[in-house]
Amino acid sequence: MGVLTPQYLRDAPLVRRRIRLFFANGESADEVLLDFFERQSQGGPRGAEAVWALATKHCLRRVRDSDRRDLLVSPLPSDSWAAQSGAGEAPGMRALAHGWRSESPVMLEVLVYAEVDGMSASQIADVMGKPRGWVADLVRARSSTLGA
Repeated sequence: MGVLTPQYLRDAPLVRRRIRLFFANGESADEVLLDFFERQSQGGPRGAEAVWALATKHCLRRVRDSDRRDLLVSPLPSDSWAAQSGAGEAPGMRALAHGWRSESPVMLEVLVYAEVDGMSASQIADVMGKPRGWVADLVRARSSTLGA
């Protein structure tokens, strides 16, 4: 697959933004970006939510398969929602930073959307294609274990 496809030209900025939360700026981020597009099928156009979800899953899979102890780039990129809102100090974000390896891939994805992206249960449900109640139950269960 050629890298400079219409899909790449359209979606690369959004995917790069997602990658920056998980990988440092520089060659590793570029490598992840290229790997993401090499693995994508040449299907029809996708909406931003679908691209965001695919990029999130791709990043989480790469981080989980690596030896890394940290989930996110530290410090968080200054233009990220989490950095701008001070979410790094929230109990949920701290628990995620320390215990991310013990979470299932699905729960980890939900927690990234909730704690890092600041999405509501409805927004997470839309991105993941799951029922809102299912997402709300997961987030509520997590909050109760944190005492929030």
